[in-house]
Amino acid sequence: DRASRASCGAGTDEGYLVVKLMELAADALVDRGRLAFLMPVELGRLSSRMHDVQGRVAETYRDAELLDEGKYRTMLPHVHGMHFENASLQILPRKRGRLLVVMSRKPR
Repeated sequence: DRASRASCGAGTDEGYLVVKLMELAADALVDRGRLAFLMPVELGRLSSRMHDVQGRVAETYRDAELLDEGKYRTMLPHVHGMHFENASLQILPRKRGRLLVVMSRKPR
């Protein structure tokens, strides 16, 4: 639904794809089966200090707000049957990044 897509942090189309991917995984995976995928993110959504960084990528690696894995979970939609396992941030140029997200299928 629209609320789930909005929580993804990506544009509506990208959020829609993340929701559909997770719904497909919930149907297709065996119990405790895993899904791993890359999700694009804007670093400014994770850190209020990103606006102060003048394109120096080295500074973003020390930003505690960017390294807070609790924030990654809030960017993902909730899909019945799927459990968040872990996420890891890779910082890219131009204040962009991508999350490597790992989720598992809850036992039925």
